[in-house]
Amino acid sequence: KILRLANNAIISIKGLCTESGLARKYLPLEELHMEKNKLVSIKAESFINLNCLKRLNLSNNHICLLDLDSFSSLNQLTYLNLSFNAITQLEDQIFRNLKNLEHLELKNNLIEFISSGQFINQGKLKVLNLESNKINKLGDSEVDEVVPQTIEPPPRAFSTFKHWHKMSDYLSDNRTTHIQGTGPFRRMYNLEDLDLSNNSLATLRNDNFMGMDNLKTLDLSSNQIETIETLSFRLLRSLKHLTLVNNSIDKLDKHLFKGLLSLEKLCLSGNKLEVVESEQFRDLSNLKTLNLDSNQIGAVESRTFMHLRNLVSVNLDKNHLKELDVRAMSGLEKLTKVLVSNNEFTEEAALKLGQLGQKVVL
Repeated sequence: KILRLANNAIISIKGLCTESGLARKYLPLEELHMEKNKLVSIKAESFINLNCLKRLNLSNNHICLLDLDSFSSLNQLTYLNLSFNAITQLEDQIFRNLKNLEHLELKNNLIEFISSGQFINQGKLKVLNLESNKINKLGDSEVDEVVPQTIEPPPRAFSTFKHWHKMSDYLSDNRTTHIQGTGPFRRMYNLEDLDLSNNSLATLRNDNFMGMDNLKTLDLSSNQIETIETLSFRLLRSLKHLTLVNNSIDKLDKHLFKGLLSLEKLCLSGNKLEVVESEQFRDLSNLKTLNLDSNQIGAVESRTFMHLRNLVSVNLDKNHLKELDVRAMSGLEKLTKVLVSNNEFTEEAALKLGQLGQKVVL
């Protein structure tokens, strides 16, 4: 059964789920929709008689206070939406009884801290969205005074998330500046999507993504990344899409993409790259799309793309190219599009590009 109370002016849940309350008439209730009301707090045991509830939507309210036992009776709940509220703090283990929870929405709140025991019993969680909060710390340890806003969760912070399949937007649009420690995501064996976009990351270290064997999509766009250690992505054998758009990367280590045998799309647009070196992408045998537009590239060496036998499209728009050696594209039988508009080609260089025929878009 479903009870829809959205788009009203409800200010309290008190009495809703009591023996004589409105929800009692709909038992056993499986879905309760209370989004877009004027709720400010969720008191202890507010949903005490809703033992069969599976979906609860409390988004777009004014909730700023949650009690430790706000959801303690909802042990069948699989979906909980608390997005677009004013939550600043989550009580440690507030979700401890929600052992069947699969999807938790907490985006667009004012949360600053996630404790190590926050999701201690959420072994079935597949989607956690913490986008657009004010998170600057994960775990119990204090934030480093010299390097503020550091992610350094202890092992048990996410140790139960072995069944996670998606954490899309999980930390996007927060204030994270560093991922620190030995593989903070290392126990998320089944996670497929990780979005760390719109943060303030400056450095990626060799152990940051350890143990993420099934990761397929990694979005690191719109950070402040300048440094990527050589082996940062080495164990991401299942990765298909890697996005590093809008950062401050000015150089790529020759072996940076070693081991990414499944990668199909690599986006490096909007960085500060000046040179694309020979055999830079030699291990990316399955790459289909390569975006290098909006950089400061002045030269592409002749053997740059020679190992990319599955390459379909390469984008070099909005760079500082004065010429492009057509030998860099030789042997790429599947290549259908080379985008090179808004560069600095001489007339002679543009004529040479004509050898590539209709593939080239000037």
